[in-house]
Amino acid sequence: MSYSIMSMGASTKNQAQQSLKTLSDLEANREAQNKNIKQQKKQSTLGGVGTGAMIGAQFGGPWGAVIGGVIGGIAGSL
Repeated sequence: MSYSIMSMGASTKNQAQQSLKTLSDLEANREAQNKNIKQQKKQSTLGGVGTGAMIGAQFGGPWGAVIGGVIGGIAGSL
């Protein structure tokens, strides 16, 4: 009788440990995805700034580059 109770306890413990491992893996994946999303957004914003500055410089010289960079940064962050 005591063997089956001990066996059930060990089985429950193993299931709990497996569930914790699964939750830990899911959390790690979620954190990695969030990090990738932030990096992609940052690259998009920087690309928009560069593109806007280049276009602005063609039309308005240095001031056009500044204004184009700001507008490009805003557009790239959307």
